Amino acid sequence: MQMSRLFVMSVIVGSALAACGDDGGKGGGIDAPKQIDAPSQPIDAPAAAITGLGQKCVQSMMGADCPADAPLCVGFAGTPTYCSPRCVTNGTATGAAMNQFMGITPAPSNALCSAAYRAGAMGMPVCAAVLNNYMPADNPVVVGKAYTNINMTCAVLCVSNACPPGFAVNNSLGVCACFPQ
Repeated sequence: MQMSRLFVMSVIVGSALAACGDDGGKGGGIDAPKQIDAPSQPIDAPAAAITGLGQKCVQSMMGADCPADAPLCVGFAGTPTYCSPRCVTNGTATGAAMNQFMGITPAPSNALCSAAYRAGAMGMPVCAAVLNNYMPADNPVVVGKAYTNINMTCAVLCVSNACPPGFAVNNSLGVCACFPQ
């Protein structure tokens, strides 16, 4: 038994030495010339299409062109429409300054936004966009007044004033946001 193990080990070590041995002084180094097998050309493939949160959509299709994890087609005045999940459904809140809401219940879910976002590490998906179907339909929101039927969708915010490929920086809403190109 010991002899067969010794023989097997000798074969393995001998094979390794033969494979790693030198060329007997014939010059060593690379034994085949380097050759480029493809022409040198710039990459011309289009950027991957955005899917999920931020995917461009057509408002009149009412979300039919959006994926299941971002089924709403939303947008703001002067911005492209995009697909988003709903991150607050039938919430309640109190009107706050600057036409905003405070104490939204249930709490906005950034996790739903992150789950539908597939554009990489650049850009920050957040639950931040209030749909205009809250009740009462005050415009502007009245400070201290109770509101119901608050529905919110996701937005993609810029990171260091930059957006992922396929998105464009837009500062028209008072915050650096990313919208599909």
